[in-house]
Amino acid sequence: MLVGDSTMLGMAYGGNDARSIVAASYSLTYDAASCRRVLAPSCRGHGVIPLSVVPTMQQYAGRLGSVVVVMAGYDDIDISAGVDAVLAEAARQGVQRVLWLDYPTSV
Repeated sequence: MLVGDSTMLGMAYGGNDARSIVAASYSLTYDAASCRRVLAPSCRGHGVIPLSVVPTMQQYAGRLGSVVVVMAGYDDIDISAGVDAVLAEAARQGVQRVLWLDYPTSV
């Protein structure tokens, strides 16, 4: 499962759709939305308020696979509780690994 905000949404744009590169080696579910937050209600995005990461994981219950890749958090003020909630949801669903991509600690 790949779940993220606009930074991950960028995988779907450009000459080569990066999702197809990943899908060539891995079975994946991809859900990215502009302005997605980790735990707090997401911001507006492009006219649609997306689910935050944890409810998105819950929406895919039983279909997350063994690894969840999170590329979100830029729209959050503090992701501490969000990280704990993502890890708890992953454990609840039997996910073996959670990978967090591209998040600076100095925001």
